[in-house]
Amino acid sequence: MSRVYIKVLAVALFLAAASAGRASGGGAGLADSLRGRVGNIGVFNRLFPQEKAYLHFDNTGYFRGETMWFSAYVVRTDRGLLSDMSRVLYVELLDPTGEVIETRKVRLDGGRGSGSIKLDRLLTSGFYEVRAYTRYMLNWDSGWAFSRFLPVFDAPKEPGDYGHPSIAVPDHRKRLPSVRQEDSVGRSALNVDFYPEGGRLVAGLGSRVAFAVTDGSGRPIDAVGTLVLPGGRHVSVHTLREGRGVFDYTPSAEPATLLLTDGKGARHRFTLPAADAEGCVMSVDAVDSDYVYVDIRRTSGFAVPLALVLVNGGNVEGNDIIGGGEQAARRRFPKADMSPGVSQLALLRPDGRIVAERMVFVHPRGGVDTVSVNAVGALSPCGKLRLEARTVPGATFSVSVRDAAGDVNGSAGDAATWLLLTSDLRGYIHRPEYYLESDDEAHRRAADLLMMVQGWRRYDISQMDGTARFERRHPIEDGLYLYGSLHRVKRKDPLGGVRLTATLYKRDGSNMGGVAVTDSSGRYAFRLPDCEGEWAMLLNTATAKGKPRDYRVAIDRNFSPAARALSPQEMERHEHVGRRPNVQAVRDFRMLAGGLSIDERVHTLKEVKVKGRRPFDNARPAWENQQRGAFKSYLRYDCNKAADEIYDRGEEMPGFMAWLAGKNSFFSGSTDDMDALKPVLEGSEQMMSVLEEDFDEKNKVPVSFLAENKEAYIKADQERGKYDEIAIGHVLTLQRIGMSYKKRPVVWILNNNFYCISDAPASISLRDIMDIYYSSSEMMPIKLDEVKSVFISEDDDIWKHYVRVSGLEGYSPVTVFVYSHHVFPQGATGLRRTFYDGYSRVETFSMPDYSVMPKEADHRRTLYWNPEVKADSSGRATIELYNNSSCRSIVVSAEGMTPDGRAVVYK
Repeated sequence: MSRVYIKVLAVALFLAAASAGRASGGGAGLADSLRGRVGNIGVFNRLFPQEKAYLHFDNTGYFRGETMWFSAYVVRTDRGLLSDMSRVLYVELLDPTGEVIETRKVRLDGGRGSGSIKLDRLLTSGFYEVRAYTRYMLNWDSGWAFSRFLPVFDAPKEPGDYGHPSIAVPDHRKRLPSVRQEDSVGRSALNVDFYPEGGRLVAGLGSRVAFAVTDGSGRPIDAVGTLVLPGGRHVSVHTLREGRGVFDYTPSAEPATLLLTDGKGARHRFTLPAADAEGCVMSVDAVDSDYVYVDIRRTSGFAVPLALVLVNGGNVEGNDIIGGGEQAARRRFPKADMSPGVSQLALLRPDGRIVAERMVFVHPRGGVDTVSVNAVGALSPCGKLRLEARTVPGATFSVSVRDAAGDVNGSAGDAATWLLLTSDLRGYIHRPEYYLESDDEAHRRAADLLMMVQGWRRYDISQMDGTARFERRHPIEDGLYLYGSLHRVKRKDPLGGVRLTATLYKRDGSNMGGVAVTDSSGRYAFRLPDCEGEWAMLLNTATAKGKPRDYRVAIDRNFSPAARALSPQEMERHEHVGRRPNVQAVRDFRMLAGGLSIDERVHTLKEVKVKGRRPFDNARPAWENQQRGAFKSYLRYDCNKAADEIYDRGEEMPGFMAWLAGKNSFFSGSTDDMDALKPVLEGSEQMMSVLEEDFDEKNKVPVSFLAENKEAYIKADQERGKYDEIAIGHVLTLQRIGMSYKKRPVVWILNNNFYCISDAPASISLRDIMDIYYSSSEMMPIKLDEVKSVFISEDDDIWKHYVRVSGLEGYSPVTVFVYSHHVFPQGATGLRRTFYDGYSRVETFSMPDYSVMPKEADHRRTLYWNPEVKADSSGRATIELYNNSSCRSIVVSAEGMTPDGRAVVYK
């Protein structure tokens, strides 16, 4: 428990005790208790201010092989300014199954950073999630991390042909596994969720109830229906926007029913939530242009004083005490005194419990600050273009200029919509920019309905006022750290006082190191200087006298959140919204000076034939290139990373097959049977026992084996037991048992060599193996840390490159490529070998300079990217770039922050 937590807890306990001591004093004592809890909220937010992260990308969609560029902004919410707390931001790329496949450790300087992710190693097209968070943010719900899905299309068949973007959509047989959190709500063809204003209904008290209508996949549906009240009265209701609607309702002992008709004419009945017999309701009117009105009504049996608090960014911006005798009360908050964006209203009891809670949205006064961009000159092939930008003086922003013809996906929000709206709400919000485009009554009503349906309690008032427990589990990373704990190998070994030596080095000769002594619980910590890239790391444990002693050295670095559930709307391309700068193209765009087209001016190097070849000292790395496994695969598991994570937790290393089956639920069958995948040494008793087995009449062997000379076994089958003595690489060419994938046979390829077939159908026998092109004499790894990586392919033909089996194609076998380590050095006592990631290296966006180089066929979609452009004291900035060879119209995206924390976006 942290010291600051104890202080907050002590304040809460003191106030609670004081309240109890004054209980006999009646309402005054309870009111003082409420004021104390409101004060606790402010104290908590000063001790534990939250952060928000946002990424601006150079593009809204990508093609495989391109580079994704991003600029990062981290804001401290209590001040509304760029954060001065965290200096490390984690940016992760998740594949369509929810696996983290790339991580960038971005260095933050005053809340700003930048980076890039190359998309040249992706196995498949699809919708990829990019998320960003500081470690400190994980002290609260991980759903507060920045998250955006971006389409990644297959590379165009012809360079520059972006007009037909495609994403591979696997059929049911080739469906992908998923590690994402599942939506636990059981859905039917038509679904309705009810949201009573304030959170609950109370019998006899009028209230408003918002509702959301969705189909079986979770997509919103606009609908018209009838509310059937007790007694038979009917009230017409309808949705207002994107499947959301609201109606007035005074509940009684018997709940009302909502009747809706679907597109096929079928009627569906939905019962409203039951009402409490006693209690309080809160109604909010945020549609007025000047004030937010709050009406509070309660039953006569609920006569306790209440505190009404208004919170924005964790700060209390308004509060009042509602006396216990006020059965009906109205309060108002001037919007001019409220911070823009999402605020939280809550009613508290003296014991800290929340009676009602509601979110409200206030449009920024004067609208969203903008970046305007004007083009100077005309577009020409490979020509120079100058853009003049104007915004708030001193604002820092990132800028992307793109070829409009290659813009394959619309936008899904910007810095303003994220910081003011979507980062404080639950779930996916379609077209969030709509709610910021105007402050008229229609937009205010739509935003208020959004607050009722998707309002999310980013700030837990119960934690902040001292009622509920809060424990800070993650630190503020103001630099690079290495910390963790030791786990005993021998039960009697002490955890405290152990000397841990950390040595880090790189191939270029750079190195650093230090010594730490563990505390009584075995924990240790190092602070590292700012460094970049991957470092090899040795961790040595020893007694106080320097004698090596074995411990499992765990590292506290595996905190990546679980992949969240997603909305089906996030997996769709967005429509284009907004305008483009008015840039005039040259008249004859296909021709360059001199009348020669771009493609005709390309200088192509001729192929040069090499007469001599340098011999390989070791051909194994080239032969075992993992690109062979990746070629037709759609799944990759980084086993090095997985094993390191298990070491980091101080756990025992699992068996490889057991880990694989646990990782991917499509594997089934016995992993114990897979342990039989072991080599058989020539001339050994084990080999001879295999040779002495008889084939049955159909040549079916429960545990068969691989023979480099297939004909010898056919001859053995004919002679019934008279086997030739031949050299055998290993057993289990054709298993009847073992693991299957989606109930289909698995062809195992070890280090690009055929290993065996598991769960082989009964109709396939050894005689059906027509040829083995590349056979392995190695042992299948036993433990997870013996494996580098695994690739899974459901391509119908890839396995035929390694083995030819008559009739097997009819069973649609799955091919699993396994790449193993070949050398396992004997571990020294008290030594762990691993790696440490410093900050990710910041690459520079490259742009050709056609003033000094010849014009060429140039198909860049992103013409210009700068993660940090700063406006001068007059708010101006100049951008210069070179066009590609075919762009006729450009798209500009610019987003950033002003010195006082306001978002600026291009409009």
